[in-house]
Amino acid sequence: MLTDDEFDDIRQKATVAWHRGDIARALAEIEKVLGEGTSDMKGECLLYRGMMRQSGEPLSEARQDWSEALQYAGEGTFLRFQLEQHVGDSLEREGLFQEAFAWYRKALKTCSEGEEFSGHQILSAYLRLNGRIDPGDEPLIASVAVKSWRVLELPGAPDLSYLRSAIEELAVTVSNRVETIVRAT
Repeated sequence: MLTDDEFDDIRQKATVAWHRGDIARALAEIEKVLGEGTSDMKGECLLYRGMMRQSGEPLSEARQDWSEALQYAGEGTFLRFQLEQHVGDSLEREGLFQEAFAWYRKALKTCSEGEEFSGHQILSAYLRLNGRIDPGDEPLIASVAVKSWRVLELPGAPDLSYLRSAIEELAVTVSNRVETIVRAT
């Protein structure tokens, strides 16, 4: 079994290789973890392997990694949320909108019930695919909007009487923050 320090070292090597475009080297590092790592380590590495594969291979290969990683991702964790989001994104890019929408709803549920992280991107994806908020989904959408508002430390509270507006405001705020950071660097 790998130690945390060994995992950190492998993760760093894989990340550096990936960013340098040496995917083969990055994948070789990930294979070490898949053979000797803990469940959490394996889940994280399968997320990365899927991300590496999504640009060069059929999306089904990447999606297979993300689906496999779900067995290692705990309920309510940010890792599970990311995996569900990536599966949904890949299905959406392939034009499988109903399947993508189902995965986005899973990610919303994970965000609502899980650890402290924002689900603003999934809220936007939900609206993009559905065009509206289904009445049965309003409590789930409201929960993720409130949580995202809190996590992103936005002033006040979202207007839950018009959830579409709250989702749009989250998207604009995050976009503006990213733009500010980019300009500052």
